[in-house]
Amino acid sequence: MTAAWDALAPSLPSLAHLPWAMHVGWGVVMAALLNSLLSQSVGVRRHRIVWVVAVIACIPGTWGPVYWLGLAFQTPSVLAVLWVGQHLYSRWPIAAWTLKARQSPRSGVNMAFTLLGVVLGWLLLLDTLALVPMQLYAWGFSPWSAGVALLLGLLPWIFQGIAGLRSAGGLVVLSVVIFTLLRLPTGNVWDALLDPWLWVVLHIYLVRMALRVR
Repeated sequence: MTAAWDALAPSLPSLAHLPWAMHVGWGVVMAALLNSLLSQSVGVRRHRIVWVVAVIACIPGTWGPVYWLGLAFQTPSVLAVLWVGQHLYSRWPIAAWTLKARQSPRSGVNMAFTLLGVVLGWLLLLDTLALVPMQLYAWGFSPWSAGVALLLGLLPWIFQGIAGLRSAGGLVVLSVVIFTLLRLPTGNVWDALLDPWLWVVLHIYLVRMALRVR
């Protein structure tokens, strides 16, 4: 009976992976946020400041900002780190030529994934408040949930080819792959795909895209 129960136990991330995952995650988020704030400042100086912030994020213990960010907000989701990392890379001068082929319109696909993220966040919130007749968050420990998320991420590639993976679907696929390999950040696929701050940003992104369509 015990062996059967252990076989059903969720696969959690290694304790050795959690500290560096938190530092890398918040380091990328902090660097991308600062890069956006300094978007009006061009030249090498801005890039140096971004690198300094990324290095500061590596400071361990209470002397570093990541300790306090982790204490308040835990670890950012894998999808959030990849999303802001892509944004940070796209603003780097050396990336300009590699991204020229990626400027094809894909707002419809991104709108669909934004809607899915917003709906998923609301369902998880209602689940936390025990207002829905299901245990949605617990389902995130099941490999079936990761498989469904992977399939959804691959849908743009199935219908649009390689261009589809350059949309939000590609980030979802990569997030699920990283989650499957490392189980970060909590062993639950919903935490790999969504976090409270990303959920808020998705709402803002959805409103902006809706206003742009009008």
